[in-house]
Amino acid sequence: MLKRWALNVLAILIGGMIGIVVVTYASQKMTLPPLPAVMLILFFAALFYAISHIAGARLFPGPTVSELVQVDLPRRPWAWLKPAGIAPRSPFPLNKDQVILGREVRCDVMIANDSISRRHAEIVRMAEGWLVRDLGSRNGTFVNGQRVQEYLLQEGDLITIGDVNLTFEGPRAPVRAAGPEPVATLAIRPGDMVAPDTAVWKGEGSTEVWRPRKE
Repeated sequence: MLKRWALNVLAILIGGMIGIVVVTYASQKMTLPPLPAVMLILFFAALFYAISHIAGARLFPGPTVSELVQVDLPRRPWAWLKPAGIAPRSPFPLNKDQVILGREVRCDVMIANDSISRRHAEIVRMAEGWLVRDLGSRNGTFVNGQRVQEYLLQEGDLITIGDVNLTFEGPRAPVRAAGPEPVATLAIRPGDMVAPDTAVWKGEGSTEVWRPRKE
């Protein structure tokens, strides 16, 4: 931006000097009133400014709209789902606008438990906060012991899907780490596929899976 400004100032000075030279030469040939002389000088200054403005935009391009948006908008914080009553298991990061919970391998948070439906529930990031929504599960979705279809989560809410309890933790500052390292391998049935970047670990009676955020 500073280089473009300096180029424009230089162009105005050069245009003005050329205008003065032209006016001086014309005055020797004819009588040139003051007003037309000044307008002629301003014309050359404006002409050179326009040329430098176009050239400067090509030589010294400014930031793109996407770059400005990335600078102005901070990274949004994450929320977490923490397996309740079991330590020292790491929480699952809610690092997408929509996180699907269920028994199916393709879910964002996969919990291999027969009490949980294939696509049991989803957690959606909204302007007001995080909303948990049941996806027509067989055993329902509960928050703090009450069955819900949709519910706007608050810090510390206990979410129950099937026989599994998860505590909702409010947004924290984002971190660079992708999450806990896998400590076991998921035993899958023939035909099931697990993405290569899927973290898998097994606890007492169930296996949990979550996929780290794409950088």
